[in-house]
Amino acid sequence: MLKRRWSTPGTARAGLVVGAAVAALAGAGHAAATRTPSSAISKATASAYATAVLADNPIVYYRLGESDGGSHQMLDSSGHVYTGQYSGAGNLTYSKPGALKTDSDTSVESSGAHPIAEFADTTSALPHGNAARTVEAWYRSKDTKHVQALVGWGSNANHAAFGLIASKNDVRIDIAQGAFFFKGKSPDSGKWHQLAVTWDGTTGRAYEDGQALKLDPHQTLPGTINTTPASLLYIGDWMDHFVNSPLVGGLDEVSIYGTALSATQISAHYLAATKKPKP
Repeated sequence: MLKRRWSTPGTARAGLVVGAAVAALAGAGHAAATRTPSSAISKATASAYATAVLADNPIVYYRLGESDGGSHQMLDSSGHVYTGQYSGAGNLTYSKPGALKTDSDTSVESSGAHPIAEFADTTSALPHGNAARTVEAWYRSKDTKHVQALVGWGSNANHAAFGLIASKNDVRIDIAQGAFFFKGKSPDSGKWHQLAVTWDGTTGRAYEDGQALKLDPHQTLPGTINTTPASLLYIGDWMDHFVNSPLVGGLDEVSIYGTALSATQISAHYLAATKKPKP
């Protein structure tokens, strides 16, 4: 059983859960919260970037713009109201300047050692099995020595997970007991970068700042993957630390989709984030 690594006494770990699943999950050692009423959702503002993301129907969309205020709630702007909960371990700084040039929404920064968030998807809302999916996030590294985990879920069995990972020279798809390297431009440069990985049921792709990256020529992607359903969603961390380390740096605008976004869609997101409209 995976154990909580950041929760402090009295700090529950929220989840992508509904109703009675709360009691069962808490009994298993993974505290969770029900879906927050829609009136409490942090609605995405009408910025060009948020509009582009919502047009592609994300399952979850965490803008990471909270000031905390003691609640530790990580609000979902997708409209599906899958509220998460930030780490209570003291590793986070809120209200940092955000990644987007076209939006004043803020970001969160982690000093490492603990996740930004880690909570349970007991209703299997996230893509599992061999289903298509996209993970997108904006990332600013403060650590060029370690491979950093940004977003992922599943279990630590062969091809049973799916994660967006960044290192000094590449963007990776980690599927547990196997990772695939896409040559990046400068993902660990200390500047904000849009990173995304997709799986369409037969192949995976990776993107940096709206541009498709090339897979390491010595690697071949598997024909299928089998991501475990009803697992933990890790933001700023991974299920083990053999290779991937907790994030040291900033994270912003995390979104997960139930489709493999096209290169055109991912590029459109990047342009919406970086190109201010003409007056």
